[in-house]
Amino acid sequence: GRKTMSRFAGPLGQKLGQSASGAKRLVFPEVEIAGQVPKQDPKLLDLIANLDQATLNQKPSLDKKFTFSNKKPNVEKGEGHVYRTYHVLPRIPMATTPFKPNKSLQKVEYLAETEVTTVDLATQVPRLQHGLDKVISSPGVHLVRDLKTKKNLMTSYLSNIHHPTEIDFDRVPGFVTTSQDQSLHQKAVDNGAKFKGSTSSITPSLSQIYLSISGHKNANVDCLGPDYFGRTHNWTKSTVKPVAFFLRHNEGIYSIDSDPGNAPSSNGLLIDLGKSLERMLTMTQADFEKKMLKKNTFEGRLEQECFFYMKKGDFMLRSQLDCYDDKISGDRKTFDIKTRAITPIRIGSENPLQRSSLSRLDSISGSFLSFEREFYDLMRSAMLKYNFQVRIGHMNGVFVAYHNTAEIFGFEYLSIEEMNRSLFGSCELGNAMYEYSFSILQKIVGTLTERFAGETIRVTLYANRALNVLEVFAEVIKKDSASQKATFDSYNTNKYDLSSSASSVPQDFQFSCSNPVFLYTVRTAPIINGTLAYSSRASLHPNDQFDLFFDIRDETESFSREELLTRYRIRTQISVLYTSYAS
Repeated sequence: GRKTMSRFAGPLGQKLGQSASGAKRLVFPEVEIAGQVPKQDPKLLDLIANLDQATLNQKPSLDKKFTFSNKKPNVEKGEGHVYRTYHVLPRIPMATTPFKPNKSLQKVEYLAETEVTTVDLATQVPRLQHGLDKVISSPGVHLVRDLKTKKNLMTSYLSNIHHPTEIDFDRVPGFVTTSQDQSLHQKAVDNGAKFKGSTSSITPSLSQIYLSISGHKNANVDCLGPDYFGRTHNWTKSTVKPVAFFLRHNEGIYSIDSDPGNAPSSNGLLIDLGKSLERMLTMTQADFEKKMLKKNTFEGRLEQECFFYMKKGDFMLRSQLDCYDDKISGDRKTFDIKTRAITPIRIGSENPLQRSSLSRLDSISGSFLSFEREFYDLMRSAMLKYNFQVRIGHMNGVFVAYHNTAEIFGFEYLSIEEMNRSLFGSCELGNAMYEYSFSILQKIVGTLTERFAGETIRVTLYANRALNVLEVFAEVIKKDSASQKATFDSYNTNKYDLSSSASSVPQDFQFSCSNPVFLYTVRTAPIINGTLAYSSRASLHPNDQFDLFFDIRDETESFSREELLTRYRIRTQISVLYTSYAS
């Protein structure tokens, strides 16, 4: 009959005593809601529990490099409010009998990396204005106004945000997709790259691959205060949902373009605000008002952003450089600017401007309307993307501005080292996961472009937590294919039992797609100190040995076309990219 796919064939087969030949047919769990743990194989859960038990007796110690005083800051000296304390996470003990991966698995190697940028960072990259450079050198939150007295602690200009209707966004250079960037293409040709991408088109895929490799290892929420003891450490729904991108061929090179979908953007206003706020923070008040406000006449457009280019393996990568500060220690003195709307604004209304007067941060720490709450949400969502973006751009960190669309409340600088501790528990694990995730991505796009040479391919990646596999759907886009649509508006993931055969699925759930669709799966075996380390609470320490093994399999023949398209539709639906899908 058809080929079957073992749940733990390969990396876990030998360890868990489940062979590929004796495995049952894989059943995709279709109801997976962020915040709830889907049912997993009991033997895998025992493995994780035993691994964590081996670390429980290790006495936690403070991370001295990231332990700061919680005393009241001296604002006049530029000190920030600190509310986080990091501990050194347990170490995975050396295995008495090292785990031996299945012979079918390949060892993953790091990709070579070369800078190819020609930008003069010190003179061409913008710098912070309004005295904000003090935030870079002092940990913690720097308030614009005192939370109790409302006294200005910074220039009052920073308190009020210009309404989007006052900004002439046509003066801001538009975003150029990877496939349309001629400068990036030429650099790819000159340096012998096979693929080209930008931070925005690459990082969603790296995040899914990391989740798959780590077994959805949670962020290090334990660095927060007692208000967050017992709260979920799980990633947010927006972080774990499937992601999609296009591979487009041109002159022997494939561009990686994000799939924008056709669903109405829920954060378009926040994206526009981010563009204007970034300019506001890096321009003088007079310059900003002259060049950005509609009421003032300004001929031409603003200067084009500066970019950093790097070749990594077969990729040529582009990264926008937001800001530079020569007082940052080390070789990397650039950083990203992130404008972060507070939680009630991001999730509370379709029109964020309507809630701005009702939603304000009123404390440093606490469970709601506090900077600590914002950091808690940031750790479980966008910080993973921030971390990868900073690495691709060879930057030092991110400068975060917290606002409610009408007012900025404060600023905070997060170095790559602190983000590593927040996300992974250590710099060592953060470095390894970034390198391994990129290597796996190259294996995936290399496999697809070798099989479907010269074609345009829509690729969907999904880290299936219950099965510990990365699902890779490849839709080969045919120019002459008929347009067939399936609406997702009324779809409910709890409505149907899709573990049964496709014939039992109601007719209104069927998904028609005229393009060829293929399914690959990627299985990984992360081995730390000789132990298979899935979803462990421990982290990587200096001198630990971390090896990753993987295999990639074509599972298309494991399902009928109807079953495969049903699964493809579900992944497309929960990606929230489309209200309807035209192949």
